[in-house]
Amino acid sequence: MNDVRYKIMPAMGAGEGPWEYAPLDEFILSIPGFVYALKFFGIIPPIHVLNEILESGCDVAGMGGGAKWKPFSLSESEYEELVENLITNPNHEIREDRRLWEKPNYEKWHMSLLGKKPRGK
Repeated sequence: MNDVRYKIMPAMGAGEGPWEYAPLDEFILSIPGFVYALKFFGIIPPIHVLNEILESGCDVAGMGGGAKWKPFSLSESEYEELVENLITNPNHEIREDRRLWEKPNYEKWHMSLLGKKPRGK
């Protein structure tokens, strides 16, 4: 799994952090838009939703900061490897929910996710 070079943008008013490198699975767990889905709901987004964000090169969390990186996308095989790494990692309880795969974009996928019951509840 390739490393991703990215920069965390802290909350409003603080200077940007340094450029960092992390394996793809750790990087995904640091993107604000996916942290909520992965850590609170334990659900990995489908490839088209993930690529929508990765291709944008940034994820801004408003006044809460965000992250930026050089835009890229994942192939099917890279996505499958990422999913396997996230699902089998004993430090996380992450799964796929293919019922959400029909959502055409991040916004609709995220809204559907919010209608689900968080894990452990």
